[in-house]
Amino acid sequence: DLHSFPTRRSSDLHIAMYFAKTAGKNRFLAFEPAMQEMLQEKTRLVADIARAIANEEFFVEYQPIVDLGTQSLLGVEALVRWRHPELGVVMPGRFIHIAEECGQIVKLGRWVLSRACREVRAWRSSVAGGEQLRLAINISGRHLQNGDLARDIAQTLEESGLEPGNLVIELTESTIMHNTEANLAWLQQLKALGVRLAIDDFGTGYSSLSYLHRFPIDILKIDRSFVARLTNSSTGPGLARAVITLSETLGLDTVAEGIEFEPQVDALLKLGCVAGQGFLFAKSGTLAELSKSRFVAKRNQLWNSKAGREHLSPTGRFRALRSVAGAA
Repeated sequence: DLHSFPTRRSSDLHIAMYFAKTAGKNRFLAFEPAMQEMLQEKTRLVADIARAIANEEFFVEYQPIVDLGTQSLLGVEALVRWRHPELGVVMPGRFIHIAEECGQIVKLGRWVLSRACREVRAWRSSVAGGEQLRLAINISGRHLQNGDLARDIAQTLEESGLEPGNLVIELTESTIMHNTEANLAWLQQLKALGVRLAIDDFGTGYSSLSYLHRFPIDILKIDRSFVARLTNSSTGPGLARAVITLSETLGLDTVAEGIEFEPQVDALLKLGCVAGQGFLFAKSGTLAELSKSRFVAKRNQLWNSKAGREHLSPTGRFRALRSVAGAA
């Protein structure tokens, strides 16, 4: 609500109270000059977001999801960016929470969903076995809980021609565990469409195993904080192993996020996680750039071999790829 934002004339006390309120209950914060600057930027971005959606200032980049054993392409995750006319390219960390607060996140979510599905559907014809590539899209909890997400996805799939099984909807663990009974009903609506469901940043929230068993989830994404500790903490492998073991027990696939170093890949493979993404492989970019990558080249090579036509798991990985990695 714009009227709830302190204006430039607000007192220092009101500004500090605003930040204390947004940080959570029972908090006390002292005023700092940076607070006023942050509120001024927030107020500006709130006013700009509606215009930016109408003018298509937002755009989508894609980060590859790869088979860790062969580093061939399995799919892509769509990541929204904002090409602001004055601020340049603005990353989602600066505007997603603002879009949620001011009520524009559902409209932005619909736009990202439509744009990504259409772009990937058109692009994948240039990749061997492209009809099996998965597209992962992060969805805000607000979009899920407004009740229209299933309708929006169904309409997007029909308009784009993307098969439901090739769309992975990612929701954070904290989103799913809030208002669980209602979320369960909404998730069941999504599964009825045939899409895949993933829990993003798994392990950082408060999942109940009983609810996790009931939710129609296909994929758990191992949080980057667990991946970072794989090789520099005595507890790192144990935490990742716990998530992977839980996934196997529930019949789910795992995808590791935030991979930055080769030893992390080796550790994940030893633990049984065979799909991942991160800066070690590539930052996000355009689909045209991805077409020239070694991940697409490796997929093309493997797809044209017998092993490349083996059955696919929910994440889109080839079940038999690791067995032929040395020969490929």
